[in-house]
Amino acid sequence: MLVDNSPGDGTAEMVATDYPRVTLLEPGENLGYAGGNNLGMRKALDEGAEWILLLNTDTEPALDFLEKFWASVEANPGNGAYMPLILYGDGETIWAAIGCLDPIDLRPRHDLQGFPVSYAPDTVRSVGFAVGCALMMPAEVAKETGGFSEEFFMYYEDADLSLRIKALGYETVYVPGASLVHHTPREFNEKFRSPKLVYYLKRNRLIAISRYSAQKWVGFLRAFFQDIISQILYVVKRQNVGGALAVVDAWCDFVAGKSGKR
Repeated sequence: MLVDNSPGDGTAEMVATDYPRVTLLEPGENLGYAGGNNLGMRKALDEGAEWILLLNTDTEPALDFLEKFWASVEANPGNGAYMPLILYGDGETIWAAIGCLDPIDLRPRHDLQGFPVSYAPDTVRSVGFAVGCALMMPAEVAKETGGFSEEFFMYYEDADLSLRIKALGYETVYVPGASLVHHTPREFNEKFRSPKLVYYLKRNRLIAISRYSAQKWVGFLRAFFQDIISQILYVVKRQNVGGALAVVDAWCDFVAGKSGKR
């Protein structure tokens, strides 16, 4: 099943012609990461799916990925969400395996990011959040949570979903045995040159702090000073005035209670 969340780029026509067995969903507009995936999940659940597997379009699974991932999931029943080993584009370096969220300022951390694939855990590990680019969950969990919160549009929606899954009494886990490539830039400032991406990342972190921080005001203060530093870097080091302005917009919109698509 494919959700064409970027209408007008020829994807729908290509899939309809070359892959007629694929169920193609065309919302006619960009619903964001959260909304696009929710559309696909609802369709799958309506058709009786017992499990949901989400894959980004910038992921590249091997031919045996699903077989290996499913074997690991079956061997470890009872959890709320599962993630595999996720590698950078070279296929040899870890992008995400085990990670956590800071309990106060909600910054994500991938503990093994940048390490060789040989460092990947070979046992099941509980994780602070399951990364959304490759995530599997039982249908009952998808139904209980309602999927992603569309208030986030994109970024932090997987962290929010994972924390809501944990609140229901389930675990989010990394399982060994399966891996896939995620074609994402290695450097933070390479990926987040777009003011739009900066805006959603910063605003949605503030929303997450307001909902889940163990010490909200400390979390907001940390985020504020971290974002002041990032503004200086955007202007002085990266020559990206738009990125700095996006940080200001993120704070203003959060204070004004704005969420979802901007």
